[in-house]
Amino acid sequence: LSKDASMEYLLDKYVPSVRPNYLMRLLNGDFLSKQEAYDIGNFVDISISEGPFAVMVFDIDDYEDFVKLNSVITQNLDRSSICNVSDYLCKNLGNNGYAVEVSGNRVAMIVNFKEENANYTEQMSEVGNSIAKFFVEHFEFSLTVGIGRVYEDIMDISKSYIEAQTAIEYKIVKGKNAVIIFDDMLTTADNNHYYTLHHQNIIINSLK
Repeated sequence: LSKDASMEYLLDKYVPSVRPNYLMRLLNGDFLSKQEAYDIGNFVDISISEGPFAVMVFDIDDYEDFVKLNSVITQNLDRSSICNVSDYLCKNLGNNGYAVEVSGNRVAMIVNFKEENANYTEQMSEVGNSIAKFFVEHFEFSLTVGIGRVYEDIMDISKSYIEAQTAIEYKIVKGKNAVIIFDDMLTTADNNHYYTLHHQNIIINSLK
């Protein structure tokens, strides 16, 4: 192989394994600039366009039972299925979805909207409900879906990720196999004086 061909072979071989790391860096807010985020995205063949962006988190319900009842191979296949199905359904609505496993019980998806001035939250809610329905009907587990706010800047993806995770915590109030929107949760929380686990920890630490 020529030097160029060898380089192309190495890129084709290793870039797919680098993509999850790139998505995790977006979720965690690890990039120093927008340009860096876009440049590395192009390098790993993830062509994220200008916003808006939002994050959805899919949480496997009754995770301890899920682990007990399934082999490690089955667990990995199920998590991969969540990534594939969520990406597919997101694209069906005309948007780009980039899903990644973030922990044993959770998958996160960055939604990159294409249509301007659309009802973004409604679109994510539709995707979330479709995914939750699909897995409870075809798999032996259910999902709770958390939806963060929509942001224009790629550097704010990490904020939406935190909000989507916070929304997941609210399932102790709303119940499993639900789609929970962060802004809706805040409205309900104000009415019911409910505090998320994050806020409870802040209060506890302050009291200490």
